Amino acid sequence: MKVVIVTSYHFRDDTFTEIRINAQSQALLHAGHQVAVVGMAKEGLDLPEQEVRDGVPIFRHTTLMHRLYSRWLNRPSTAGQEGGDTLLAYNDKSSGFLNRQINRFFMLRHNLNFLSFCFAAAVKAARLKADVYVARDLTGLRPAYVAARLTGARLVYDSAELWTERVRGIPYMPWQKAAVAWEEKMLCHRCDLVIAVSQHVAQILAERYSIPEPMVILNVQPYVEPTPSPEIRARLAGDVNRRVAIYVGYLHYGKGLEKLVESAQYLDDGTVITIVGDGILRQTLQTMIQEMHLEDKVRLIGWVSSNEVPAYVASADLGVSPIDRRWLNHRHNLDYKFFTYVMGGIPLAVSDQPAKRQMIEKYGLGDVFDEQNPRDIARVINGLLADPVRYETIRANCRKAAREELNWDVVSRQYVSALESLAQKQSRPR
Repeated sequence: MKVVIVTSYHFRDDTFTEIRINAQSQALLHAGHQVAVVGMAKEGLDLPEQEVRDGVPIFRHTTLMHRLYSRWLNRPSTAGQEGGDTLLAYNDKSSGFLNRQINRFFMLRHNLNFLSFCFAAAVKAARLKADVYVARDLTGLRPAYVAARLTGARLVYDSAELWTERVRGIPYMPWQKAAVAWEEKMLCHRCDLVIAVSQHVAQILAERYSIPEPMVILNVQPYVEPTPSPEIRARLAGDVNRRVAIYVGYLHYGKGLEKLVESAQYLDDGTVITIVGDGILRQTLQTMIQEMHLEDKVRLIGWVSSNEVPAYVASADLGVSPIDRRWLNHRHNLDYKFFTYVMGGIPLAVSDQPAKRQMIEKYGLGDVFDEQNPRDIARVINGLLADPVRYETIRANCRKAAREELNWDVVSRQYVSALESLAQKQSRPR
């Protein structure tokens, strides 16, 4: 079986790996199948248009926008930032008229970039002649659909997000949101399989688009037992005697980071919040920390390599995720950091939202809080760290869940088996 994964990500560089695509491609390789990734170049990074990493051929399309960015603007590398554009949330009414117009200009450029990618990626993917095309997100589904129609191959939509309900990205106007939702619905009906990242997202897609309930493939990772590092611990805590509540991820709108910083003033003495990651909110958070005199309670570490993240998490005491419920995609999603904390064997303090609460309660992984209330965030962090007996019980639960169920070695069997079943079916007529 030959599988081509189509994505608008650049997939991999020396410090970043798109975890879900990498896990899927390696699972297919280990099962004896051929796999390739068709992606898009990344602004600010000088990446080859064709290379092989860990046995996976990668083909990247460099759009006109990328070339203008590299040659004329001479912008610094954005390797540690998602997408690289400093965009506002498209439905942020408080951002001001001028900022919203600037945002719309950048979104127009963003859309033209993806239109260029769609045509080029469709041609490249079709030439690779796969048995199954796997589309990552709607930006990957468009070219993957064209390639599947041209070749008679099977089509899989890996819907890693509720696309029209994202904080960041397209669409940015109500009429466009409706148009994109209609497009996604039509393409979903032409897919042989739709995949979602949580049961709640699967139910929403099924009801919204009148399709069979998608298969759920969680954002879990290959099982490892990360080793805590005294050096990393000292970097996280600033003082090795302090307890560390760690946040790992992009610093963008909708992540609840402003409330997390505010919560630090209510933490018990000897506890520090350490934020590992980078993004367009870093300066805002830095300013908040200074104005609230929280330099001893909140630490901004910055970007670290994807390969280093497990050790950073394992070196902390607790993983926190205050993601904002006001966006439907955030409310029902289970993102990478949730399972990174579980794999790291540390208790979780997360937003009280359906998918997250269900997982926390099922496996006994920690506790939930009202992410809009800084005092409640602090209450949960303090509570999890205050009871040594309960704390060790939760740590044991996390390790057990990661080892037995919440890891890619277990989940990948379902994924590979589903694609193999599709490939065995008679090809579609062109």
